Amino acid sequence: MRKLKLRTIDTPRLIIRRPCITDVHFMYYNWASDPEVTKYLTWSPHESMNVSELLIQTWINNENSLNWIIEAKKTKEAIGSISLFNTDYKNRSCEVGYCLSRYYWNQGLMTECIQYIVKYAFKKGMKTINALVREENIASIKVLEKNGFVEMGKQDKLVRYQKVRM
Repeated sequence: MRKLKLRTIDTPRLIIRRPCITDVHFMYYNWASDPEVTKYLTWSPHESMNVSELLIQTWINNENSLNWIIEAKKTKEAIGSISLFNTDYKNRSCEVGYCLSRYYWNQGLMTECIQYIVKYAFKKGMKTINALVREENIASIKVLEKNGFVEMGKQDKLVRYQKVRM
């Protein structure tokens, strides 16, 4: 199987692309510092733009990083991020994680984004994509279910979802 790489993915309304240092401002103000966006995530809101800058720099410097920026075509602005991680090439599986600026919620953008990321991962040989979601994060659960992810079980208020390539 071919290794997954950060490729630009073009969707009808989004450009899913490699991060660049000019994304720091948008990352900080559009999603990373917003407690509403980070409420269900494993990390706390960024307390300063320096935190966002360090994270973007880490993504840029790590050639194996699979952290994309989600850019709205209409505004040319970074509005979120999506990642594939816990990549297991032997078993052809990975996990997806994502966040989106609340100003872009309820427009089907994350559903669109995940659809294309899943398509890319399967095309490159992945067989299983997992996602872990807090059970109270109903919006994220709906996004996964719209993309064909199936609930695999619950533990400690976390729900594991999975999509298998047919």
